[in-house]
Amino acid sequence: MKIVENKIFKLILNEQKGNKKFGSLYKKIKQRIYFLMAVNNLEDYPTAPPYSRHKLGGDLKDCYGISVSGNWRIIIRSVNHEVDLSKIREIEILDICDYH
Repeated sequence: MKIVENKIFKLILNEQKGNKKFGSLYKKIKQRIYFLMAVNNLEDYPTAPPYSRHKLGGDLKDCYGISVSGNWRIIIRSVNHEVDLSKIREIEILDICDYH
């Protein structure tokens, strides 16, 4: 799957800056990002732990969360606002945060 190159994505690809920003979570975040890049579409990304793709609600209703650790999630959305997971082949990382 393709990930739009934005500030957050570039931060993850820069090991020094990623480690500084996310500390011990950086390795897991990077693993999740590389896994996202390896699948053909969002439907192929696991819903079971430890990766746990899940639909979000409220203000993030058009987004998905990818579990990192505890309450930490990678927040992503489809670039073309597609709702069929098998057709989502390009995403944007909106945030990496503890949103609970």
